[in-house]
Amino acid sequence: MPGYDAVLTARAVRDIRNALAFLAVEAPHHADDWLSDLQRVVVALGTFPRAHPIAPEAHRLDAEVRHVVMGRTGRWRVFFTVDGTTVQVLHIRHTSRAPWQP
Repeated sequence: MPGYDAVLTARAVRDIRNALAFLAVEAPHHADDWLSDLQRVVVALGTFPRAHPIAPEAHRLDAEVRHVVMGRTGRWRVFFTVDGTTVQVLHIRHTSRAPWQP
């Protein structure tokens, strides 16, 4: 079975930078683990991305946006779409924030 290519959008890259900057101040001992967890999630999306549910925020977009919750405590959401054999990671967001308003 062919895998999917996972790519990060510019927004997702900004989200990663912002999260790491926040963690560097608030929880520096967790920053490396967070990045490792994110890398595992993105790589795993290349296998069965459609196994993850459609995000509640998807109704605001003209796309089938899915999400996966990551982290040991499930405090981060990774939003993505599947187009052909490409998984596009759109946004990464902490669950304590208000719902995403795309």
